[in-house]
Amino acid sequence: MPADKDGAKDTILVIDDEPLIRTALAETLRRAGFSVVELSEAKEALGHLSEGGAADLVITDLKMPGAIDGLDLVEWLKSALPAMPVIVTTGYHALRSQVNGVPVFEKPYRFERLLERVCEMLDAP
Repeated sequence: MPADKDGAKDTILVIDDEPLIRTALAETLRRAGFSVVELSEAKEALGHLSEGGAADLVITDLKMPGAIDGLDLVEWLKSALPAMPVIVTTGYHALRSQVNGVPVFEKPYRFERLLERVCEMLDAP
């Protein structure tokens, strides 16, 4: 079971406005032993993280409705929580170049491959 240094489950924050994708990814991560927090907006994620909510890794879609999108969230994470591992997902190939230094999975992606990357980034079995 993936766990952090004190033996607790690693927590993955999954942000995607598409409920089917968000739920399927979250279920894949839970089956692998992670704790998952699902959110549908980047603004919710900002609130969760700035209030000290649990997260060992963030997976966010880039293009989402609302005043704050995934790109804004990634930029905030780089400045406010620079050690936070982040994975970006997107259906917009052109947006790839806007997130330098962050792994990008283009939709449709294989959940198993994304899970492998999560485990690599968290050094989990």
